Amino acid sequence: MIYRVLFMVLLATGYAAAQTSDDVYRYLQSGSLGSARAQALGGASGFLKGDLSSVLTNPAAGALFDYGAFSSSLFLGAVGNTATTGDLTNPKRKGEASINQAGGILVFVSEESDWNKIALGFTYQQENSYSGNLKAAGLADSGMDQYFTALASNQIAENVLAYQNEYIEDAYLRVGAESGFAAQQTLLALYGGLLGLNEGVFSSNAQYTSIFQKFESRSKGRKDAYTIHGSASYKEKWLLGASLSIHELSFERFTYLDEEGYSTESAVTTSLFDNYLFTEGIGVSANFGLLWQPSPQFGLGVSYKTPTWFTMSDRSAQRFDTDNRLEDISYINFGIINVYDDYTMKLPSSLTLNSKVALSQPLTFLIDYQRQNYGDAQLLPNNDPAFNTQNVALASTFSTVETYRMGLEYTTQRYSARIGYGNTSSPYINSDLGERKDYGLGFGLNYGPSRIDFGLSYSTLNDTVFFFDQILPNAAEVQNNRFRANVTYTFSL
Repeated sequence: MIYRVLFMVLLATGYAAAQTSDDVYRYLQSGSLGSARAQALGGASGFLKGDLSSVLTNPAAGALFDYGAFSSSLFLGAVGNTATTGDLTNPKRKGEASINQAGGILVFVSEESDWNKIALGFTYQQENSYSGNLKAAGLADSGMDQYFTALASNQIAENVLAYQNEYIEDAYLRVGAESGFAAQQTLLALYGGLLGLNEGVFSSNAQYTSIFQKFESRSKGRKDAYTIHGSASYKEKWLLGASLSIHELSFERFTYLDEEGYSTESAVTTSLFDNYLFTEGIGVSANFGLLWQPSPQFGLGVSYKTPTWFTMSDRSAQRFDTDNRLEDISYINFGIINVYDDYTMKLPSSLTLNSKVALSQPLTFLIDYQRQNYGDAQLLPNNDPAFNTQNVALASTFSTVETYRMGLEYTTQRYSARIGYGNTSSPYINSDLGERKDYGLGFGLNYGPSRIDFGLSYSTLNDTVFFFDQILPNAAEVQNNRFRANVTYTFSL
């Protein structure tokens, strides 16, 4: 129901940017990335001594380092998306590789003060990867004509028509800038021949009982964080820390939608509708942490990460065509770019609890618990009607996400072995879609001042991908699986 409300307001206001609540949801998610040790432990890293992932989970963990260290991590992996539409299943896979973590930390030790240790460092981390391909196909009751007809329902004809002797691509950009998104889409469908205009009323030129749709999405991009962090240890029992992160986000997506199977009496027999979106942003956040370890065998911790404030910019482009087009609209293509004003995106804060229990001298159990309310995400300024409506959709669609990460690490002087599991609850209200499970396994080898760790991780997530930004119900159920092999090299000073 919330998407119907969202849609009706968008008809009146147009988009202030190219983002929807579905896009914001993408940026809220974090990948199962980090060091090889962290991945092998299911992401449980708050008390992971001597590992940069621990500092990013709880900045107080920098004071767990005994010596300064430099570290770098590389992963190789594959992402698979299996889309199910009706009785049709379409698997699609893509490989990926990246340096996903690098940084260093310096440790200063004092034997003359109760504040016996100070640690300062810098870390780069890839927070998420948006690389992936998706294909879906199947019969639908709602064709793209219903999408355009709904958008055109409140439009005034003179606001969507090209001027005499005006190039169609110039009219497309002008109408979008002057009258908004819905008017621009009406122009696209009108000159593309999917809509007709009679005495100021727009109507569909398509006839069908059901329609066969083929949908494809290709995306790439990433979200990175560059973090400076500092921490201090008081009598080796209380550890305090803080960090400041600069986040860099980029996302690029092409979607392709083809329709066929119209009735024989339909004026339209084939249609295509392609979209391009490019988004980039720069954000900032802070993290504050506390660890308490009354003994080497036991520890508790807590960290609070502030909201992340992004300055965002969007660009979009489209292609549309039918065999009933009124104009040669091929000039409206991916080379004709809609540029939107910069805006602010706020991703919500999070609270993380950490614990460790040494079950025996070589065996340690680690667990992290995190809470984050996805419904608190916002597009700003909130006094913009379109942004306000998107924020209502976010608050009414998403809820608090709980994440459990736990792992066992067996360590000897030279060798170590690890196993882990993580679970992230569904972000949707009254739905189990979006729940993610992570599995990890790995081992490590110490030699002199160096350590090399290997980790394998596998994650699975089920979700829904809408063909029309959730305005129409046309969608595919998607199972996303990621497999990664990670190696981390650490050199201690």
